[in-house]
Amino acid sequence: MTKLKNKLYEGFNLENLGVDFMGYEFQNKRELTYHHIQPKNCGGKTTYANGALLIRSSHNYIHTIEVYDYKLFLQLARELLGEHQDGAITAQRLSYIYEMLEYFEDKNKYVTTSKGTPLIKEEFTRRRKLWQDTPTRWTSASAAS
Repeated sequence: MTKLKNKLYEGFNLENLGVDFMGYEFQNKRELTYHHIQPKNCGGKTTYANGALLIRSSHNYIHTIEVYDYKLFLQLARELLGEHQDGAITAQRLSYIYEMLEYFEDKNKYVTTSKGTPLIKEEFTRRRKLWQDTPTRWTSASAAS
């Protein structure tokens, strides 16, 4: 798995971007976890093309969304696959992912789990719109838009 994570890390230039596949900042690549875009229980393989590197909180978040809004989870998965098709994490895709996460948060801001804790954990919302703050960090042509 380490070789595969390193290949994804280098292939998507995450060291220079400083964000995972969903736009969450990280300081060290050891913070990143491998996420199966197509879930293993649906036949998803542990491959480069089916992988996204996520920090623990964004990884937990996408699985929370999977449980509470499967349709949105599938939309997020399409964007992660799109990053593979683009061969890059683009500002356009991160912007769309950000909008989907904001939609989920707004829709579920008063929802609690069976244990009585808020569904939307504070750690899930700790992200910045980096593509607006520092557009020069993005190497894709779509970053300028």
